[in-house]
Amino acid sequence: MKVDNRTILLLVAVLVLTTRKKDGAVQKTSMQPEVPAKPTPTTAADVASVLVSAYTTVRGDAPPARESWAWPHALSANETAEWSQVWNYNIGNVTTDGRDPWYSNPHVTAALRFRAFESLTGGAVAMLQILNRFGGLDAADRGDFEAFQAACDKYLGSTYPRLDQLVAKYKALVPREGVRS
Repeated sequence: MKVDNRTILLLVAVLVLTTRKKDGAVQKTSMQPEVPAKPTPTTAADVASVLVSAYTTVRGDAPPARESWAWPHALSANETAEWSQVWNYNIGNVTTDGRDPWYSNPHVTAALRFRAFESLTGGAVAMLQILNRFGGLDAADRGDFEAFQAACDKYLGSTYPRLDQLVAKYKALVPREGVRS
């Protein structure tokens, strides 16, 4: 079969503009448009519950140990002014390179693109995936707070504020189901 240059260019363009998700679906990798920053009110208890569920999705371990969700819970509290500034269900201020729907956070002056999610679960899974990539969930599972703080440094890209006080403040919000002590 003879293939001309035009066909090759078309195939290359299709490959460049698409990538495969883990589930095999094709996803466009071209820049996504900015979406409006919509406040998505939530509570500490709601975020605690969704983190337990998201932890199971990311790690496959059920139920997670208390530190495995309580420390990311404190990270979320810090990122969102204790959930008073949650936009588009992004409970961890997860950023994107523009391949995902994104918004400009009205409380952040830096030119960052924050990922827009359709649910708290989506925001929680994305935040935990990043922490997992930086070793934060391994550290939490071991109960190694200093290593968790180091993962938060990588999450932010610079020294992250200490989370000790926020962990202590919210640790009492243990969801009744799906958590082991």
